[in-house]
Amino acid sequence: MAAAISDKNAFQRALRSARHIVVLAGAGLSAALPDSHQLYPLPSPFLYLTFFVMAHFSNASPKLYVSSPPYYSRRVGGAGEGGLWRTHDAMSLATPRAFRANPSRVWQFYHYRRELVLTREPNRAHKALVAFEQKILSQANSQSSDTPAQTFALITQNIDGLSAGVQNLIEMHGMLFKNRCTICGDVRENRDSPIVPALAGTENEEAEREIALEDLPKCGECGGLLRPHVVWFEESLETSVLARIQQELLRCDLLMIVGTSGLVYPAAGFRHAVKMRNPQTVVANFNIVPMERVDESLETGIDFEFIGPCGQTLPEALDVEEEVNR
Repeated sequence: MAAAISDKNAFQRALRSARHIVVLAGAGLSAALPDSHQLYPLPSPFLYLTFFVMAHFSNASPKLYVSSPPYYSRRVGGAGEGGLWRTHDAMSLATPRAFRANPSRVWQFYHYRRELVLTREPNRAHKALVAFEQKILSQANSQSSDTPAQTFALITQNIDGLSAGVQNLIEMHGMLFKNRCTICGDVRENRDSPIVPALAGTENEEAEREIALEDLPKCGECGGLLRPHVVWFEESLETSVLARIQQELLRCDLLMIVGTSGLVYPAAGFRHAVKMRNPQTVVANFNIVPMERVDESLETGIDFEFIGPCGQTLPEALDVEEEVNR
């Protein structure tokens, strides 16, 4: 198999030829965040089964899909930040069991994470994807109906909500600023800081508060207790999310892997799925390390590779530097 190339002009020609461009984004997209790994769940290898089914059985029902809960970094807070949460293991907090046992503690943990992200803005890599999608949408509106329009989708593993500017967005593992009612299932976005008065200031405290159940976030529809709308340990990805991913991969003829290792799943699953379905599908890697770093003999299925910070490589490769710099 030919080695991946880093020819920007050749990649841009491939971009122009592609009809449906899909981006899989991981924690490296938001690498400007301090200790960003603590905010993003890492999916389990069992997700590969999902994409294997997608590749071989395009008409399969989402009910056939098997997924396993994502693995979180055990490290919760970096040195000098996080206060109380530096001493906690995320694996003991991000579970349905932990929430049932102590919703006050889990909500204080997620309040800390929300407050951390609320201090951040989308970086150059986030902006590049938004600008690129807007360029595609503008071209689609201006060209004749006889010409097939390009389309774009972003599938993110991140839960920080910093990709919200993208219109066709799939948040695989949910989002910190969405909450789900434990009674009626209603899901709504809420970026209030704090989400309820009782959580104010807990992100900076060294001791855990005892917050009464009635003071925790409640559903606006039925008054039930809310929980963060993210995938926890012991939970599977939603079948509706998997169905959307399936539809995007079935149409994909150019896959960009951004800020996530292509040697672990689901990135490897995406690559295998699109290549099995159509060997001519173009796959590009945007990461800080080459895809073949672990095993030079590994057949990665990568056609293009741009090594470096995503905030630098993405705007250049997508030819949206001018829009990002505005």
